[in-house]
Amino acid sequence: MKNRSWRILEFALVGFLVWGSIAACCCNGSKTLSDCQAELASAQEYYDDQYSDPGMLTVTKTADKQDFRSIGEVINYTYHIAGKNTLQNLVVEDNKVSVTCPRDNLAASSMDCTASYTVTARDLANGGIENNVTVKASTFIDFTCLYDDQGPKQIYHQFSYNNTASASLSIPAAVLPALSLSITAQPAFYSGGQAVDYTYTLTNAGNVSLTPSFTINDDLVQNWSCENPATLLPGESTSCSGSYFIDAGLRWTVTNTATACGYYQDQQVCSDPASASVLFRQPTLAPDKSNPYCGDGVVNQDWEQCDPPDGDTCDTECQNIGI
Repeated sequence: MKNRSWRILEFALVGFLVWGSIAACCCNGSKTLSDCQAELASAQEYYDDQYSDPGMLTVTKTADKQDFRSIGEVINYTYHIAGKNTLQNLVVEDNKVSVTCPRDNLAASSMDCTASYTVTARDLANGGIENNVTVKASTFIDFTCLYDDQGPKQIYHQFSYNNTASASLSIPAAVLPALSLSITAQPAFYSGGQAVDYTYTLTNAGNVSLTPSFTINDDLVQNWSCENPATLLPGESTSCSGSYFIDAGLRWTVTNTATACGYYQDQQVCSDPASASVLFRQPTLAPDKSNPYCGDGVVNQDWEQCDPPDGDTCDTECQNIGI
């Protein structure tokens, strides 16, 4: 800026700073109105240059988590605010949270403000949280110059500068799609030819929503149908159903194993395998035998759950009824 150096030097020589104020004193009444006006112009130029610097106020925003995984999770934010000079009327605004600061001025070189945010279902659905913070502060400097114009007089002016700083922070959601499956059979026992109805309960065990179509892959049940809600939120469940006819000639536990699948966006998400068992139960009491044995073709209700009439296929699993 033209002639800035000598003006700043001139201003430094004729003025002094007292508690944020500039006072220019008359020297034996020698100052004139023109002198004070010149000093005011020099002060205006100097402070416009110094206090309009964008680096006068800065803010850095950090969080105590690199990502988040569940609804209700709390994220703690820290706002580090720094300034080159004393700043007043400090205001910190975040579009997601209410920020708490230890004071409303920046008397020291820096200070930290804090805020906390609780993760919502929408944050998970959006795949992350992005928020912005804006910091505003002001600087006020009083200028006074005394001059002699048929008696002591003064020029007073307050310089006012508003500074703004902003920052953004994005925290991604840790996407963890998961589906769990449980199976129940009705009835739980059979005594011959028997139709069994199976209910498959599918639960969203992840932290993002799942969508149809929901399907079942069962090694016994070939025909099944599923409820297909438009969205299965984390923690919510839906169900599928199917049936299977147990042959009348069977005399052992019938176990089916299945997996369930749904979708997260275009990614198929499947459960771990789940099983259900239907036990054979004698329709009538077994004949009394003094020495019942595995392989005699008769299921003893006290200690057998099946008894094929072939001793070579008997094992301890067959003998332990477990009921």
